[in-house]
Amino acid sequence: MRKIYQSDLESVVNELVVMSDSIQIAVRDATRAL
Repeated sequence: MRKIYQSDLESVVNELVVMSDSIQIAVRDATRAL
């Protein structure tokens, strides 16, 4: 049970990291367009 929960937590963290990376890229593109 705990192992499944831990892998779920890791996948959530990975998704957050990918999301923050794409947000940083979007912000960089937006500031470049200004």
